[in-house]
Amino acid sequence: MSDGLIPSGWDVLARAAHAWAGADRDATEVPTPVPPHKMSPWSGSAACGLDAAVHAWDIALATGRPSPLTPELARLLLRIAREIRETVEPLRPRGAYVAALAPEQGDTDVAVLLRHLGRDPRWIAPQAPRPLRGD
Repeated sequence: MSDGLIPSGWDVLARAAHAWAGADRDATEVPTPVPPHKMSPWSGSAACGLDAAVHAWDIALATGRPSPLTPELARLLLRIAREIRETVEPLRPRGAYVAALAPEQGDTDVAVLLRHLGRDPRWIAPQAPRPLRGD
């Protein structure tokens, strides 16, 4: 659900789909900015949506807003995250992607996705210190 400031996960995917609408859907591969720099149209657009959705989560939580990820969306995004695993694993040591976190018993679909992407699903933004009065 969106509060108007941070797009919902589904909105992010819709925007990615719109951007990819011009790609030849019958092509075996299309160029992508993500290694291996070519993917099927579905994989390329889904990887774009994955990137946008996880950063929407980052921004939402960092600004005290609710997660834009739903269980249904997380299941869809986990599919592409697992598909591109081979291409991102060599980039992790160079800092392009953080290491995946181990799944925990009882993880929700959203938590499984976030841990796969190296994020702690229980993370909350620290509170900024209050300014001192009278300084």
